[in-house]
Amino acid sequence: MPIPPDIVARVREASDIVEVISRFVPLKKQGKRFVALCPFHSEKAPSFSVSPDKQLYYCFGCQAGGNVISFLMAHEKMEFTEAVKYLADFAGIKIPEKRETQKDTQKKSELWQANNLAIDYFSRCLRNERVGKVARDYLAERGITDETIKAFGIGYAADRWDGLIKFAKSKEFDLKILEEAHLLQRSEKTGDLYDFFRGRLIFPIHAISGKILGFGGRALKDDQQPKYLNSPESPIYQKRRVLYGLFQTKDSIEKKGAAILVEGYTDLVSIYQNGFDNVAAVSGTAFTLEQARLISRFADEVFVLFDSDQAGSSAALRSVEHLFAAGLEVKLIALPAGEDPDSLIRGRGPKALEELLAAPLSFFEFKERQLGKPFPELTMREQEEFLREMADLASQIGGLDRRSLFVESLVQHFKLRDETVRGFLKRRKSTKEKAEEKISERGEESIEVEFLNLLITRKDFIAEAKKTISPETFQEPGCREVLGSIYEASEEEGEISFQDIFELASDQRAKDAILRSAHVDFGEVSLELLFEDYLRKFKSREISARLRKLKRAVEVAEKSGDAVKTNQLLRQYQKLKTDMGGWKPDQGVSGS
Repeated sequence: MPIPPDIVARVREASDIVEVISRFVPLKKQGKRFVALCPFHSEKAPSFSVSPDKQLYYCFGCQAGGNVISFLMAHEKMEFTEAVKYLADFAGIKIPEKRETQKDTQKKSELWQANNLAIDYFSRCLRNERVGKVARDYLAERGITDETIKAFGIGYAADRWDGLIKFAKSKEFDLKILEEAHLLQRSEKTGDLYDFFRGRLIFPIHAISGKILGFGGRALKDDQQPKYLNSPESPIYQKRRVLYGLFQTKDSIEKKGAAILVEGYTDLVSIYQNGFDNVAAVSGTAFTLEQARLISRFADEVFVLFDSDQAGSSAALRSVEHLFAAGLEVKLIALPAGEDPDSLIRGRGPKALEELLAAPLSFFEFKERQLGKPFPELTMREQEEFLREMADLASQIGGLDRRSLFVESLVQHFKLRDETVRGFLKRRKSTKEKAEEKISERGEESIEVEFLNLLITRKDFIAEAKKTISPETFQEPGCREVLGSIYEASEEEGEISFQDIFELASDQRAKDAILRSAHVDFGEVSLELLFEDYLRKFKSREISARLRKLKRAVEVAEKSGDAVKTNQLLRQYQKLKTDMGGWKPDQGVSGS
């Protein structure tokens, strides 16, 4: 359940950003701020700034920034809820577990019960001499032993429309709950209930705790579609957060420090059966970052063992991004053409898989195979696409040292020019990879950022600013949005804070503008004089834009021979130029 916004606000207000960040980064006081070498990119001079009064952090080198919650999410790779709970523990704030959750808790309990009833039914079907024969024959053909069947709770859904329904009725179990658990479905034509899983081998999907979240069903007839049928998501089952088999294999994975990642239930059971017990499987979804982080709790290294076809190779490469982001070492296994892990084991024996695992491919070796030809033989467009892909991937890798090693390996393996690769990296939008790109000193954008700071710091300046400067005058989109938000917020009672405006920001550009603004230091300059200076600067900019537009209109009118319109436009031009004299800035805006 999401944490209520008022609780999130309480936790944020109770958490001092300087104290929290200093747990992870050594901060040094510098005037009103604290500074440090940025933890998100490599640098020799500190550009990472933490503002205790604004309760925001910002790096002037790579533009990473945010509040205390976003720092934990970026630096410690926490989910939002996890970060809030972490701060709440330190602040002594209790996050209510039950705010309208009594009903939710009851519902989850009922879904667990429904799944437990279903696995009882599926197990009975498999053991039934007549009903389960087709499933037992299938398992025996693949050498799956009773011990493995028991370990994974494998069952069978009888090939009938009402098997589970009758079983539930015999246990006096509410069919409505089974329907909510997606174990029963309702016919659109008749409205009658029928079994969701029919004539399928059943693989229960467990949480790390051992509770059954849902089921996967494999077809046993060639004409039965789809081949795999999975439980839909529910309040207790989110596919992106679960790996099949991890409940049974997590201890072996942790002991060996490595996991073998496969694509499906049968692949996992097959290689587990043959002695490779440190295995987990993706089920019912593309591999996700949440799943990668789940693996990282038990392993440091992952062997990606997907099917040998094009779809399998592509899925393997897509998984690498999330595995790298989770801080894992990645090795890839290239199966012989036409093979999947299950067919390899059954056709060539466990020795064949053992040999492949002993000689894995690096990411770059695997990628080169997928390209199909050496890098120099790629077209210009293919080379650009490849380098953009590598830049995106590098930006996901946690830790500067690991990113640097990745780039060095990329350069060496494909015999690329280092400056070419780093040029692509520098152009990526990722916050982590914008290192050393300093904001141009005293640029137009910098002045807009400073003006935002003035308005938030001094609410009494806003009324005059609203009369003189419209948000459209600002050139930088993020600053433009923030100025509009400040104007809107000023109509409400009370103070305006950087945190308030930060929360209102709709996109990253606006958030960046707020963060830069929060770390402006005006020193001892008079804010009143500074404000007047800014007004002249922006008004002059606005009038200059209008003059340029009028000048173009005059030129068009002259070419068309329209003397009346030309004279009219010239009078407007001269009047505006006179007005400009009253707004022309002095020597320039003071401050730093």
